[in-house]
Amino acid sequence: MTGIDRAHITINAGASLGTLTRPWTTFGYDELNWTYTPRGKAALKAFGEFAERPYHVRAHNLLTTGRAFSWPHWGSGNVYHEDAIGNPVYDWTTLDQVFDAYLEAGMRPLVELGFTPAAMVPPDADLPFTRSASQYQPYEAALWSMPPHDYAKWGELIFQVVRHCVERYGQSEVEAWYWELWNEPDIFYWRGTPEQFDALYDVTVAAAVRALPTIKVGGPSVTGGPNAVKFMEGFLAHCAGEGDRGTNAVT
Repeated sequence: MTGIDRAHITINAGASLGTLTRPWTTFGYDELNWTYTPRGKAALKAFGEFAERPYHVRAHNLLTTGRAFSWPHWGSGNVYHEDAIGNPVYDWTTLDQVFDAYLEAGMRPLVELGFTPAAMVPPDADLPFTRSASQYQPYEAALWSMPPHDYAKWGELIFQVVRHCVERYGQSEVEAWYWELWNEPDIFYWRGTPEQFDALYDVTVAAAVRALPTIKVGGPSVTGGPNAVKFMEGFLAHCAGEGDRGTNAVT
C-alpha cells in the first residue's frame, strides 16, 4: 500500500479485558526552576487535584550548574561545587524547593540524575561543533553533556543526593520515588561514548544503592529511531553482562 496506510479496528464494548494500565501518570519538562514559582506550583496543584494517584514528575538539569534561573530549555539545580583545593561543597537550596513543591502538590519525584556539574567537566573539553552566537556560555551550550572527568566524585555526588533526600523526606517516602540516570543519551544530551555511559551507570547505581539499598533506580530514557534502539540494546546487554559491553565498572 502506498500513501496513507489504513487499519480496520473492531471494538467489542461489552467485553472486559481487565484494568487499563495508565502510563500517563508521569510527566516532565525542561525548566526545573519554574517548579517552585507561583505559576509552577499552581500547575502542579491542578495536576494533583485530578490525579487518582500521585503522578511522578521529572525535570532536567537537577545537577547542572547555574544561577537557579530557568529560561526555555534550560535550568539548574546548582547542587555541586568545589572549594579551592577540590573538596566538594553541596548546596541543597534548589533541590529542596523542587522536591518540596512536588510533594506539596501530591506528586512524587522521578529524579533525573543529570547533568555534569561545571566543576566535573573535563579540563580539556571543547565544543567540536559549530555554535551560533547566543546568551549561552560554553558550559551552558554543551559542556554539561560531557562525561564527568572523575567518576568517583560523581558517585559521591549521587550518594550525597540520595542520602540528603532520605534525611529530609524519610526512607519510606523516598522508596516510592523513581530515579533515572541522564536523559536521552543516544543524542546530544550525552557527548561521551556508549561505553562511558555504561560505566557512569554502574557508578551511579552503586552509589545510590549504598545510600538506600531499596532505591528504585534505572534508566536511561532514549528517543525513537534506529540509533536509540542500538543504544538501548547495547546498554541492556551491558546490564545483562553480555558481549563486549558486559563488564561492570564497579564490580
